[in-house]
Amino acid sequence: MTVKSVGRPKGFDEGAALRRATDLFWEKGYAATSLDDLLAAMGIARSSFYSTFGSKQKVLWRALELYTCELLARMRDAAAAESTPRATWRCAASASTTSTRWTACSRPCSSHSASMPGAHRTPAGP
Repeated sequence: MTVKSVGRPKGFDEGAALRRATDLFWEKGYAATSLDDLLAAMGIARSSFYSTFGSKQKVLWRALELYTCELLARMRDAAAAESTPRATWRCAASASTTSTRWTACSRPCSSHSASMPGAHRTPAGP
């Protein structure tokens, strides 16, 4: 039996929306970022926000998950060519402190893949 999804397909890129939300959280802080701020920055309607993300806190957790995955991918890619453990650690540490906030994830980590798009997990946290 085939199950059809109800409603229209998403008209926005979740990853791009999460990156914009993250930039806003970096700029204003979590507490000072309102739902209206998020909607404007993410470029989505309130109904899309709630059906996709559920809450402001879940957007924060999903954005942190994406950011962490991309940071780890950048570290892994930078360290991959190194031949000694010491050089690997140095290279990974250097990549983790680079000012480039967003880069394409060349090899998505499992937590990133599991959380994007459509997987609605609630991370453990405050």
